[in-house]
Amino acid sequence: MTAKILYNKRSFRLVLGLAIAPVLFIATTAKAELITYFSNALSGWSGTTTFSSAGKLFVDVEYAVYAPGSFDANFPGKDPSDNNQYVYAYQLINNATSTDNIQKITLGLDSLALPANISEIDDPNLPSGTVSNPSFTGSPPGSAAWTYTTDVNVQPGGKSKILIFTSPNGPKLASSTMRGFAVGVIGNVPGGLPSPVPEPAALLGLVTVGCVFVLVRQFRRKSL
Repeated sequence: MTAKILYNKRSFRLVLGLAIAPVLFIATTAKAELITYFSNALSGWSGTTTFSSAGKLFVDVEYAVYAPGSFDANFPGKDPSDNNQYVYAYQLINNATSTDNIQKITLGLDSLALPANISEIDDPNLPSGTVSNPSFTGSPPGSAAWTYTTDVNVQPGGKSKILIFTSPNGPKLASSTMRGFAVGVIGNVPGGLPSPVPEPAALLGLVTVGCVFVLVRQFRRKSL
């Protein structure tokens, strides 16, 4: 009788272990997004903004801005500015209820923002995210964009890699847009996403140069 009880207990433990194992496996391989790495972001400059369009596309964009030298604390060796500039980071999370894939996200940039090193890095936690084609538009750049193809894109329930660029300038909020393959361009909720803003000295210098140009031009006209 005792042997039978011990056998039943062992069988029960085996069955319980097999039942729990998939749950534990799922927990250790669950998606981890940029929000996991907010701890070293610039105070007040991390969060989530949402893009949505009539139930077809519902995307959370997690964002964080890292002061020079702090990005490396969460992503060792991944700062393309060698820890000398602010790092602007974003990640796209396409909701499982969406019925469209992400085609493109575009972020507005100030003409004096001096952005550089646009790229993307793997999410350190699997899955690593979907590959995009990063690019600046204009000279100087007026926008930053990460574009996907019909074959490689962020599907419902999926996520992008961590999208980044750098700038010597700190953040402000700027307009941004999202595009799906079935849905046209949609804007984000009021507030925007963080984007570099030129230092006041740079803006003052630009105004000064403009004033000098106007004065010189007027002087020449009077001389004639």
